[in-house]
Amino acid sequence: MRAAADFTSFYATRQPAAGDEKKLLVLQVDGKGIVMRPDALRPATAKAAEATSPKLASRLSKGEKRYRKRIAEVGAAHASITSGVVLAAVITVGPGGVSWAMDASER
Repeated sequence: MRAAADFTSFYATRQPAAGDEKKLLVLQVDGKGIVMRPDALRPATAKAAEATSPKLASRLSKGEKRYRKRIAEVGAAHASITSGVVLAAVITVGPGGVSWAMDASER
């Protein structure tokens, strides 16, 4: 509880400076369920995994991932200078669907 007591004041001191209008703030995130080694599972999950019986000896088959995965998440933030190109200059939407408006050499 002591660590959470100064939460508001901690983040109040970390306000970023106003951004440049010519830069975009880009956020990239990804999450993936990773099959864990049996010794790396949490106690309740390990107990549930032990109660199931494997179909294959060497690997998990389709549908056997339950009680064996943990989520891995990664994120990044960076500033990127805009190029001034608008979406319509890159792709077009027509009766045939979405297509590139530029040649590959222009992208």
